Amino acid sequence: MTGDEPAHMIMRQLLGSLHDVILVNIRGVRQGVDPEFLHDFRVATRRTRSLLSILGDVFEPEHAERFRDEFRWLGTVTGPLRDLDMHPISLAVESERVPLDLVEALEPVKRQLRLKRARAQEELVLVLNSKRFRELMQSWLKFLGATEGNIPKVGLRKIARVSTERLWKLWRRIRTKRSIGPDEAPEAFHRLRIDIKKLRYMLEFFRPLTKPVDSGPVIVLVKDLQESLGRLQDADVQGHALTEISQELLTSGCESVEPFIAVGRWIERCQGMAKAGRSRSIESFRTLTDKENRRRFRRICRR
Repeated sequence: MTGDEPAHMIMRQLLGSLHDVILVNIRGVRQGVDPEFLHDFRVATRRTRSLLSILGDVFEPEHAERFRDEFRWLGTVTGPLRDLDMHPISLAVESERVPLDLVEALEPVKRQLRLKRARAQEELVLVLNSKRFRELMQSWLKFLGATEGNIPKVGLRKIARVSTERLWKLWRRIRTKRSIGPDEAPEAFHRLRIDIKKLRYMLEFFRPLTKPVDSGPVIVLVKDLQESLGRLQDADVQGHALTEISQELLTSGCESVEPFIAVGRWIERCQGMAKAGRSRSIESFRTLTDKENRRRFRRICRR
């Protein structure tokens, strides 16, 4: 990538490499033996969706909108299994990081988690074997290999100009959220997390067009903020999931009080993790948007 190539051509190359990652991991996702396959599958899907969201107008509108919606669907249907793979109780118990007095009490919860994960795995395999998924992959590959069509004017512009314009627009939108505080609604942190992911992907995709002295430190800070926001999101999601499991145990006729006490302690732990995650995220966000890094972004975006 030199920066002089037409935007639509570079986009097809980037999206094609992500398509390859998705294909490589499909078999592992179907087998369900290692969460890393699903992780890589979801990252490639998410990056694809982000590129189409930010730079999709380099293609014909009907194609960009259709594929963006389809990859959003793919991200949605893979979410439940990912959340169960990352569940704190299953991770902690399996790695013996849970207090001994909770191990036996959490056994009914572990059984419930195993059942939920098995169902989620079966449902995801049905999706990957579905006509909708098969047609998505076929039409997506055909689209990426197309050399003809009515390319919009923006798709014919140099990728260096188009990418820096979109990166600057995204950066300015993110900067307007600097006032976010610890009492902000979870939705505000979730929206910030989505924008930070897009920012990271844009910086990484088009890093060859920037000076390492500017983009390198910024990418490190963006990754740090993304991880903090991710831990916050996971803590919130897992807290709600534990509440649901408590209700399911009650419905199933669990008579022992120990599992409910144990789950209650885990919910409190998730709440503490969420509170700490908010503080870390706010601190990281303020660092990312300080004066020095604002200057870096101006240079990155050639402003």
